[in-house]
Formats: sequence, structure tokens, C-alpha cells
Amino acid sequence: QAESCVKSRPFFAAKSASGFIAVMGASHVVAMHANEPAVSQAGKQCIISDSLDDLDPPISGKAAFDEAVFSLREPVGPMESMVLKSCEITDETDANNFVVKVTLDGQKLDQYGYGRGDGVDKVVKWKKVTGNESTLTLKVEDFVPDRPDVSTWADQASDKEVVFTVTMKVLKNPTRIEFICEDKDGTVVAGEPLRDGLYFWSDIILGNIKNALTAQVKADVGDSIKEPGQKSVVTTSMDELTSYDNFWNAWITQAKKFLGDIPEVSIEDISETEFVATVEVKNPEEGKTSNMSVNHVKFSQEDGSMTWEIKMDDKVVTTMHRVLHRSPLVLEGWDVTGEGERKADNKLARALQKT
Repeated sequence: QAESCVKSRPFFAAKSASGFIAVMGASHVVAMHANEPAVSQAGKQCIISDSLDDLDPPISGKAAFDEAVFSLREPVGPMESMVLKSCEITDETDANNFVVKVTLDGQKLDQYGYGRGDGVDKVVKWKKVTGNESTLTLKVEDFVPDRPDVSTWADQASDKEVVFTVTMKVLKNPTRIEFICEDKDGTVVAGEPLRDGLYFWSDIILGNIKNALTAQVKADVGDSIKEPGQKSVVTTSMDELTSYDNFWNAWITQAKKFLGDIPEVSIEDISETEFVATVEVKNPEEGKTSNMSVNHVKFSQEDGSMTWEIKMDDKVVTTMHRVLHRSPLVLEGWDVTGEGERKADNKLARALQKT
């Protein structure tokens, strides 16, 4: 049975509204090298990282493997989510072995000028993931090209042929990540252009781990402070790190800057405690402008509350609720879907920890 996997993960250097995640800079968490001899498969070329043991703090091979699997299970970024038709996980035998398929809504793509013109959906990701936790090996087979410059329409997409394969192996002594990549003909690709593309994935994987290891404030799922009897994500105390007023001012400023940095956004201040940010997309063929998303943010410093409602096509898709408590100084959060379901899980905890 297909499982919904609509999440807010970084994509195309975009940011997650759940955590106001900052865009990665030009530097990389760990350097990687192209056209190197493979360690795990003699005679092949690979792309290989420097040692993870030398990072500060060091990152274990198991952590890198787990985070790589997580990124594959949660592949939908905020820009894709605005035109998402479906994200399905099928053929799942365990947490590390599954097929994931991401399809964008053809009618919405047409509306924004990025479709084929006939409402046909677009398949942007279709991957078979085979993971072995004991050997820390991850094989990812693509049925459609995972590239923004290539369009695979739903009436053309098929899982009959693998078009590209990436085998990620965590090496030991020292701990390094090895990528062996092959095209549909089995030809190994290990040059600098692919290395540069893989940096996006490695930076996300290792960056998320590093952020978790170095975070001064942790977040976890627990009992709600604001609404007893419900579940929320709640951080550890920030009393020794900042004050209520300082955190509040920085938090609101960051939220507004996050939205202001989105391309084609317009922000309207409704009052001192409320604003609306509208993201617009212009259809290049018709010259028309359409609202891609409307973000309605309300906040009150007196009670520490913020609500962030996101609408697409005039329909509420999610509302984020956040509360800053004074004593102890902790941040609480939960989301409510457009269908009214309350969400407070480990994925939200990851995002809230980065706030």
C-alpha cells in the first residue's frame, strides 16, 4: 500500500518553513574527490569523500547511512510540494528497502507555465532503494532521470528500465563515503560534474547530522504544554542561552526574512502582529500571474504564539502552530493538516531544533 510522504526537506537550495532552515553556503561539510579508484569494487572509478573521522565533531558511518536513507524516504522539497500530485512509497520490505515515486500535478504545472500544456503529470523521482545496514551499503536505481533539466511525463515514465544507478558505500578505517555511479549502459561516471551534483546530497546528509550533534537545544516529541492531553514537539530549556524577548525578536525577524528571500514573493503587513506573504508565478507563455502559495502569519509576543497558515489554490494545506513559553524558556510546536489532523513527530522535531 502506498504511503504518503509529503515533507518539507531541502530541495534546489530551498528552505523549509517548518524550521526556517538556512541555505547551505558554498563550502562543503566534507571534501569529495572525482575519478578516484574504488575501494569496494576493484577496477572501477568512484567519487570518494575525505575522512568523516576528521570532522568536528566526527560523524559515524552508521549515522551517515541512516541519514542517507532518511533523505531518500523524504524527497519532497518545499518548491515541489506546491505542485505535488503524489509521493508514494511502495514495495517496502523494511526501513531500508523500498521504491519511492514523486509525481507533480500537470494541471498546476500548466497553470504556472512549466507543464506540457495538456495537463499530463510529471514524474520527477522514481527510485528503487536497496539498503544493507550491516555493510552500510545503499544502492539507488533511478527509473527516470533525477535532473531539473529533464522532463519525464507520466505517459512516458516506466519502471521497466534503470537509467542511472548510484551505489553509496560507507568505508571504514578511515570512515569515508564512496559513490560508484553507472549510466543505463553500465558505464561508470565519476567526473567532476557528477561530483559537484553529489555535493548537494552529501551536504544535506552530513549537514543534518552535524547540526544535530552540535545543537545546544534539542527538540523531541512529548506532552503538549499549551494543550494538555495532546502531543507536541518541545525543545529543551533555552534559559541559559537567551532571554524571552531576545529570542522572540530574532525569531519573528527570521520568519519574515525567510519568506522575503523567496523569489517572486510580495509581503503585505496587515498590522504589527500580522502579515501575508504571497508567492507568485508568471506563466511565460500567457503572461499571466498566478498565486503559488499564500502564507498568512499571525503572532503575539504577549502569549508567545505564532500561527503560520499556508494556502495553495485557495485551499489550506497546513497550519503551523508555535508557542514560546517563558518559564522554562522552551519552544513548542505542532502542525495541523488541511484535513485537520494534528502532526507532532520526529520530522517536525528535526525542523524545530533548527529554528
